[in-house]
Amino acid sequence: FFVAIQQMAEPDGLTPTEYAVGIFLVCLGCAFASTGLLLMKESTVHEGERPFFLRWRWLIGFCFLGILTTVVDVYVLGILPLSLVAPFAGLTIVFTLLIASSGLMDATEKLSTSDVVGAGLIIAGVTLVSLYGPGGAHGSDASSGGDADSSSDDAGGGGGGGDDDDEAAVDDPALAAFQRPLFAGFAGGSLSTVLVWCAVLLIRPTAAATSAGTALSAYSAAVCGALSQLFVKVVAVCLHKADGDFTSPASPFRSLAPYFALGGVAFTAPLQLFLLDTALTGASVAYAVPCYQALLIGLTTVAGGIFFDEFGNMQRSQMAGFGVGVALATCGLALLSARPGDEEEEEE
Repeated sequence: FFVAIQQMAEPDGLTPTEYAVGIFLVCLGCAFASTGLLLMKESTVHEGERPFFLRWRWLIGFCFLGILTTVVDVYVLGILPLSLVAPFAGLTIVFTLLIASSGLMDATEKLSTSDVVGAGLIIAGVTLVSLYGPGGAHGSDASSGGDADSSSDDAGGGGGGGDDDDEAAVDDPALAAFQRPLFAGFAGGSLSTVLVWCAVLLIRPTAAATSAGTALSAYSAAVCGALSQLFVKVVAVCLHKADGDFTSPASPFRSLAPYFALGGVAFTAPLQLFLLDTALTGASVAYAVPCYQALLIGLTTVAGGIFFDEFGNMQRSQMAGFGVGVALATCGLALLSARPGDEEEEEE
């Protein structure tokens, strides 16, 4: 496994150690998220009558889900390609099932056949993704403004620092990536459909109650989620490149890219939550969640591949293995998301 990681990682700019540590941290972040979710669920059952600041299960769960998971995700997105990280989303449900069935929590849940099959598909999928996925292509073109600053300094021969800073701000490769025709078409086209659907919901709220309306809401939420993750990655890469230096001319935070990305997060994240809530309200969870999760993985993978050119250095055999891995992980996640309990709730 690690020999394969070494062969995949070295040509794309990541050392084998960085790649292996990144994959491990992705899995660790999923474990943190599932632990936090289960603790918060247990708190609702056993401490529901208490205020939040007196619920020790909820507070510990929030630390796992809101703090530890966030820190791990930001670090991972700073070193691994977004298209590689996206398919690992299914591991959160796998860890949740394992913990819930282990008896570590008060209520022990039994695993069904579909649970085992879904978990197996996800594990097989993320294994293929980790072996055949892009290994650091984000560092070549659109990682941060630091490379642009260095290029400007070299071109200027060490003189005219102010002019170099101005040129770096204009020629920042991350900003250039936002203006790529392919990405502009992807983001502009998808966001246009999202805004049109939001307008339809404002004019006719009952449109969300149909199966087609639920699918459109799930798609719109997935578009916002994919772009939100992309913007978070831009900020994470800038933080990784800055390495604590936010003021020097070479710092990526001297460019507009991270601030543009933060604005993108502020716009897409609330819209994602609104549209996801609309999708869940309009139909059963057994239909809405798999639809949303599958679209989110696919759109996030495509967004990362387009924006950071993460597929540029991949060979056909590598693309095939990566594609199969993404498909397996997506199918497993959709299977696990459509739990029998949700179907029973729908019938009731």
